[in-house]
Amino acid sequence: LNHRGANFSGVDLSEIQIPGADLRGGRFHGTDFTGANLAGVWLHGAWMSKAILCGTKLSGAILGETAPLE
Repeated sequence: LNHRGANFSGVDLSEIQIPGADLRGGRFHGTDFTGANLAGVWLHGAWMSKAILCGTKLSGAILGETAPLE
């Protein structure tokens, strides 16, 4: 699954099973990931303000921000 830069803000993605997906740079403001399997998912540079992660599997997920260029 490749949805780089997609906007899923406010979407109910609870229980979604997408291990290894590429969601880099996506927008997930207020997205509900309750009980989701995001193991090994690429979330580098994703905006996850107020995302709900209760019971979410995140083992091996790649998180972080993109460093600003100087």
